[in-house]
Amino acid sequence: MGTPEEIYESPQTRFVADFIGLSNFIEGMVASIDDQGRAVLSLEGLELCVPAPPDVRGGQRLLVFVRPNEVQLFTLDYSGGENTFEGVIEKMTYLGDKIDYRINLGGLLEVRVQTDGMQRFERGERVKVRLPIERCRAISGD
Repeated sequence: MGTPEEIYESPQTRFVADFIGLSNFIEGMVASIDDQGRAVLSLEGLELCVPAPPDVRGGQRLLVFVRPNEVQLFTLDYSGGENTFEGVIEKMTYLGDKIDYRINLGGLLEVRVQTDGMQRFERGERVKVRLPIERCRAISGD
């Protein structure tokens, strides 16, 4: 229960996050918690930093979600930063006012990205994907 903004921005369960809008779901194990209050998740060779939920502990499973319109897409020469991964565009769907991309990150994970179409990418193109830390939300996976 909550306002529409609370339900969309901070759902408390996977069901609500999936029911209200589109989401990428990423499950990982907490490898560490840094001094800035962020959990570092291990994802089979990738590391993802997310704001740590209260009472999170090392070794705990977390389910992270980020909306496709909040994921950033760049050319391969982007220098990146935290939560920036290289991937390959597997699918591209033109939706009129936006483009929906499905990007494979090293065979480990598929991420859905929706852009305004100002910059376009092609199927098979290698790109950089950034999941902004502040837009990643974690729900306990235990």
